[in-house]
Amino acid sequence: MPLTVDRLTGYVERDLDADLARWFADAPRAELPASTRPVDPFLARLPRDAATALAGFDRRARAGALPQVLDIHDWSYAFDFAANDCRILDSDYETELSDDDVWSLGADGGGNYYVVLTNGRVAVWFHEEEAIEAGT
Repeated sequence: MPLTVDRLTGYVERDLDADLARWFADAPRAELPASTRPVDPFLARLPRDAATALAGFDRRARAGALPQVLDIHDWSYAFDFAANDCRILDSDYETELSDDDVWSLGADGGGNYYVVLTNGRVAVWFHEEEAIEAGT
């Protein structure tokens, strides 16, 4: 069955919990401190469906309902790029973005971060070049 955008819309609320239980039933859960940066200001910048999905993901992340295998840590979720002296360049390698333009979801284990952009797209922030990878 092909994966299409219409099938992804609503996935976090509709199917994510069942899939996580099936795939990662015994995995340790990610734990985030109460001091984790709030997502609400970023949600206001997203398209409606993307904001709904990220809000649902955020609730699960803060509640400890997501498996650690997704590399969600206090240092990768809601990462503060500016406070850590990290630049964020758009995929053109010229346009500077800020923490207001991306929300980090987790890491890939190699120093790169999965981020949500304000258009709702999920992309990879490549740490060696401090840039959003094109085509991700």
